[in-house]
Amino acid sequence: MYFEKPQYVVVVLGPAGSGKSTLVASFYEWLHENNVSAKCANLDPGAEYLPYDPVWDIRKYFTISQIMKTKKLGPNGAVIEAMNILLQNADKYIKELSEIKTEYLLLDTPGQLEVFAFRDVGVTFLDLLQKRMVAHGLFLIDGEMFNDIISLIVAKVLSLAVELRLSIPIISIINKGDLIDQKVVKLLDDPKKVKEIIIKSNKGELIEVALHSYDLLLKLKAALRPIIVSSTKKEGFEELYDVLHEIFCTCGDLT
Repeated sequence: MYFEKPQYVVVVLGPAGSGKSTLVASFYEWLHENNVSAKCANLDPGAEYLPYDPVWDIRKYFTISQIMKTKKLGPNGAVIEAMNILLQNADKYIKELSEIKTEYLLLDTPGQLEVFAFRDVGVTFLDLLQKRMVAHGLFLIDGEMFNDIISLIVAKVLSLAVELRLSIPIISIINKGDLIDQKVVKLLDDPKKVKEIIIKSNKGELIEVALHSYDLLLKLKAALRPIIVSSTKKEGFEELYDVLHEIFCTCGDLT
């Protein structure tokens, strides 16, 4: 099948260490194994290594290490400057991305979520992107940190904050699913039990914050069981693809 541009862009978001690049590589392989046209693009100028071969790479234009050397900046200052450069050239980069011929374009985002999502660069970049292509976000929750209900609530609230900030629909995913405690996962279907656990968590005054946060998630239907995947074992990808396919079909194409 011939594609003049990416039909669907999957924007992969998440905190540093959540496994964004690994998921992009593994999901890309799974899509190809299942005869789905897909390509990968890298938006992280700080990446030292990528487990996939990007068809488009921001490092072609600049890297964090180059900025540190040429502008005499430390790591944090270089990251902020990199985001400024990304913002200044957003139109050019998005035009290039829109010319990639594929059905699914997996877009790997900068490792430092807070710099991309909570500064103007992420908001502006994704607003411009959505004017050209149909986009949906994946927010990765690190399975290694998923050891209790409170951790999940915190992650889900962060995911909600990112979705509110970026104005892009987002699916929450627990990555590294082979490392999580299945007993905790089963509790997600029982709101009463979850609230009991929160009350017994010995968090003092923060118990009220946790309860209100959980009630908000329930109200917004954001506290439903998230999709659980394992990039190393390629588990959970069929469910992920089915959800994405359903959402994109509902959104439709912009052409």
